[in-house]
Amino acid sequence: MKVSDFLRHRSIAWLIAIAVPILVSTWTLVLHRSIPNSLLTFLVLSAAWLYFKLVPTDRDLETAILDLPKLSIDPLLTKAEEVELRACFPWNVFYLQSVEYRQGAVICYGQLRYNPDPKNQLKKHKSSPTTAAYEIIKTKVHAAFADRFLLLLQSQPEDPDQSETEAASEPKYFFAIVPNSDPALTSASSNLVPHLILAVAATLTTLWLGIRIAQPSLSELSWAGITSGWQSGLIYLTAAVAIVTAREIARRIVAAHYQVKLTPPLILPFFPALGTLGALSFVRSPVPHRRALFDLAIAPTVAGLILALPILVGGLVLSPSLPVVIVPDSIDSFLPFDPKISISIALVAQIVTLGRFSNSSIDLHPLAAAGWLGLVITAVGLMPVGNLEGGQFVHAIFGQKLAVSVGKVSRLLLLMLAFLIQPWLLSIALGLFLLKSHRQATLDEVTELGMSRDIIGLVMLVLMLAIVLPVPKFLMPLLSLN
Repeated sequence: MKVSDFLRHRSIAWLIAIAVPILVSTWTLVLHRSIPNSLLTFLVLSAAWLYFKLVPTDRDLETAILDLPKLSIDPLLTKAEEVELRACFPWNVFYLQSVEYRQGAVICYGQLRYNPDPKNQLKKHKSSPTTAAYEIIKTKVHAAFADRFLLLLQSQPEDPDQSETEAASEPKYFFAIVPNSDPALTSASSNLVPHLILAVAATLTTLWLGIRIAQPSLSELSWAGITSGWQSGLIYLTAAVAIVTAREIARRIVAAHYQVKLTPPLILPFFPALGTLGALSFVRSPVPHRRALFDLAIAPTVAGLILALPILVGGLVLSPSLPVVIVPDSIDSFLPFDPKISISIALVAQIVTLGRFSNSSIDLHPLAAAGWLGLVITAVGLMPVGNLEGGQFVHAIFGQKLAVSVGKVSRLLLLMLAFLIQPWLLSIALGLFLLKSHRQATLDEVTELGMSRDIIGLVMLVLMLAIVLPVPKFLMPLLSLN
């Protein structure tokens, strides 16, 4: 393997991103103080530039397909195959009006049709007309060409020259077939070394953070400190592994259901603040529709919350009170615990501890710290950026183009929040610049989610805000917080 090819591997590029936490941890252990925010910002933005420089742009199935150069003849199909393709569009499902040849794609324009007659084959599908049409035509294309092509269904952009009456009459769609031969979309990574390196690093950083829960003053590696806090470290590590594992199992069960391929998970170390930020998996095959994209996002979110909340509650019950409130001396660690750091955590903590945070601080039990970690992982995942669950929610609800714009704005808003209100979010906010903004379109980009999924997705985004936003002053009396 050439050195250039090795460096351009996505997993190796992620090791470049992890170089920043390694430098931060080295700075902290050697100099016994936090790295300056200005230096941290420079390091992360430099790593982001290097990451995008080395990682090749994936070939996406996106609406830019209409920007491909037009051709006079079709290089993908012979004349006989073109006849077969036209036969894949029943007139009462999608009335094919014209076929246009583009470089690397064949675009089929027409009119979506459905008949309320019970004999119409659309009625056999308990779904929307676009879903039924896509499934019918996809079956016929597969029967004619096997796995040679992928079928896309997308909305036609409005023609600026058409009248308002024509534009408002009914939505227009087009089908496109593209070659199904891109190994980047169909094959999984065979190089597991970077994944193993990151998993070991995350295990060590999470164990170290768990030890620090029992020894908050421990600022450097020492055998005495490790031996006295190893039980705390193992409890925290075990709970963290359980939460991350539950999220990944749920994600992969849904992926298997929709026959979507995922890369092996990248376990992200996060030192010295939380130990880890969970796992990141990339989609390596086309997602069939926006409902599948939504389910891929909701599954790990719900699975993580189902474990994190009971762990947090149990840990808070086991956490003894302290006579005075201790103020953290470093923004790099959430220890000792302050419930005002998050609206959701303040609500849970005050209910579980019967208001003990009103007059005293709490010596945080490792389980409670792991529960807080689970909520942070959930919040980070729900941020509407790139391939995170939040980015998938926004794409599934509002569409691909808006998801890209929301991701760009969200990065800047989170960075402002970190600098102005929530210092502990700074490393996370900077890390989001390592995620690409563009989103790969689903094969059926037209069919809407439905009201129930829309509501659930918006509730998840509100939950993210409740976790990352501090308790505002007007809510403190209601939560009995000083």
